[in-house]
Amino acid sequence: MKFGVFHWAFDFFGGGEKVAMDIAKALGLKEVYTLFSSAEKDGVEAVDVSYLLPRWARLMGKITRRKRALEYWVWEMIDPKDLGDFDVVITSGVTPRAMLVQDNVMHVNYCHSVPRWIFDLWHHRWKNANKSPTVFAFASLFRVMDVCVDSRVDHYFVNSELIQRRLWHYLKRESAVLYPSIEVSKYKNAESEGYILHMGRFDIEKQIMPVIKACETLGERLVLTGGRGNDRATYEYVIKNSGKLIDYRG
Repeated sequence: MKFGVFHWAFDFFGGGEKVAMDIAKALGLKEVYTLFSSAEKDGVEAVDVSYLLPRWARLMGKITRRKRALEYWVWEMIDPKDLGDFDVVITSGVTPRAMLVQDNVMHVNYCHSVPRWIFDLWHHRWKNANKSPTVFAFASLFRVMDVCVDSRVDHYFVNSELIQRRLWHYLKRESAVLYPSIEVSKYKNAESEGYILHMGRFDIEKQIMPVIKACETLGERLVLTGGRGNDRATYEYVIKNSGKLIDYRG
């Protein structure tokens, strides 16, 4: 049986990127296919397959890297048959679900999260956009698109019971929990060392700034670890204010 693994992007290396690499490694693969980015870790290479796109679509990719929702259309242009005669296509992330595979090919998606800006975080995001009619129209369009794309997936894996619940609540899809690989032998349970630890990439959806403000208000030391994501303002605040209360370890 031949597998192909596709992940939406490797612009930075976070939990989702590690999971995609780990899935490929577990299946004995040396490659993960992606768009407009590349990476290599533990003998697995993320291969940019944007060369399969027409020239105008590659130019459009410059926009989609900033507006991820538009990637649905780009992934629809990728034909897995151009990369191999796969029996199973495994997509990682929201937008690669848009890929169209042959009817004799199984499409499995690893869901790290539903697109929260159009589902559980919708009202928060819309209020922050001053209830813009443009944002409302685009969100409505992408909800319809996401439901359409969802029908192309045969089976779902999710990273936790929380995502399993959200996937059922918003899309009414069953799923199996496949936890991200963790070296549990390295875990140590010790007494409190006098600080609060936050682990996670600096993304807007992760809402790190309220954690920082709470610790500053209470005078609690906060240790953070995680890569730079799309929440540039919080990341720069941490870098600028790293000191006695805020300790960023990278």
